[in-house]
Amino acid sequence: MIQTNWRERHRELRKIILKFFSNKCKECNSNKKLQIHHKKYNVTNKELLKDIGKYVVVLCNSCHLKKHKL
Repeated sequence: MIQTNWRERHRELRKIILKFFSNKCKECNSNKKLQIHHKKYNVTNKELLKDIGKYVVVLCNSCHLKKHKL
């Protein structure tokens, strides 16, 4: 049951973040295979929601790999 609640919160947070970035990659404006790139870890959800752009960015898979140089 705890896992389910965590997953639900994660899904909702992901939706909020994607909407904040207009469901587009910040680098190339793609709307395919979007991922959330963390600029800073160990941030509470409450902190993240106060200033989303400070802690995360939405990237497509390709740009995310480039960001990590993989």
